[in-house]
Amino acid sequence: HKPEVVMCLDPFRSKSHTHRDHRISGQVTVDAAFTYAWRRHHFSEHVTEDGLEPHLAKEIYLWGSEEPDTFVDVSETLELKLQTLLKHASQITDPERARQWIPTGAQRMGERAHLDYAEGFRVIRFVPDLLLME
Repeated sequence: HKPEVVMCLDPFRSKSHTHRDHRISGQVTVDAAFTYAWRRHHFSEHVTEDGLEPHLAKEIYLWGSEEPDTFVDVSETLELKLQTLLKHASQITDPERARQWIPTGAQRMGERAHLDYAEGFRVIRFVPDLLLME
């Protein structure tokens, strides 16, 4: 599969704390999608033995960013998000509180984008033609 978009947690924060495992998961995803994905010499056995070619996604959408630059209208899917998150009982220990903060957060993000509810992302866009020249 050759994805055009990769999504992960924003590992680059300076204004607030992020759990170590969250930072690491975001960083290794960015590294895998960008730093290592498009250069033949990083995993040359995949080219020589498996016949795979390097691939560079067009964009990485970083969620949980302190400075989002792209907003997605989630008005039609907010309730589905809430119901889905509430199923993670080990992570959502106070369902009533979650029923408040999830819509409130989406509403605040929506205000920034002139939408009722939104998710915000910082997007890194790659320029494949320049990068693939080796």
